[in-house]
Amino acid sequence: MRMRRVFTYLPKKLRVALIIAGTIMGFGMFLLLIKTPPGRPSAVDLKPQPPVRQNKTFQPDNTVLPKQPTAPVVSKIDTKQPVVFLSLDDGQQKDDRAVDFLKQRQWPVTLFLTDKYASENYNYFKKIEQNGASIQNHTLSHVFLNDLTYNQQKSEICGASDKANQVYGKRPTLLRPPGGFYDNNTQLAAYECGIGAVVMWSAKVDGGNVQFQQGDHLVPGDIVLMHFRPKIMEDLAAFEAEIIKQGLYVARLEDWIRIEP
Repeated sequence: MRMRRVFTYLPKKLRVALIIAGTIMGFGMFLLLIKTPPGRPSAVDLKPQPPVRQNKTFQPDNTVLPKQPTAPVVSKIDTKQPVVFLSLDDGQQKDDRAVDFLKQRQWPVTLFLTDKYASENYNYFKKIEQNGASIQNHTLSHVFLNDLTYNQQKSEICGASDKANQVYGKRPTLLRPPGGFYDNNTQLAAYECGIGAVVMWSAKVDGGNVQFQQGDHLVPGDIVLMHFRPKIMEDLAAFEAEIIKQGLYVARLEDWIRIEP
């Protein structure tokens, strides 16, 4: 009411100017609402996305690991072919965007799953498996194996393999010890549980950054560690940028770890 009184005492020309300006502003807001419906970004916000680079397939080298009474430890593949190996651990964070991302890239990734976390939603990992991933062993409960006795380690490893076979229809052939902690009992227990190799890593991605154990870039044969964590999408994007930069492709890890018969 007070504003109306103030408006009434303004000079006529000023009142007309204010009415015209208000009308123009209102019409502009109306056009903006029409062009940008609620919930949709404006044209300014839309950024063109680069096309997904198609992955390539390479035949594994003929290198084989000598047969021995314990599972050997592998942290890198000896090859000159332009391939690296992406592994994702644990299974705590289950981001549907990661499923779509991996499906688009057709990367044959390796999932080292802890049943304690995977059991919260087995179907999530089945979706990734259906897109070409393999399910491998990361123990039942994510305990540090070198803190356990031989029998306790065997229970953790064999139990995880039994559960994976029950859920996914195939027994794991690779083990990644939680935290990278293992001992001689780990290798022996893994072998007794049908594991062909204990797999470590030569590079990792965390918090959107690629970290290297040697050098400053990925090289052929690197086994890359990643986790199902809240920043998994940033990690996947960082990894993709690095392999494109270095002219590398993702290969299936278990195809390249061969044990002498």
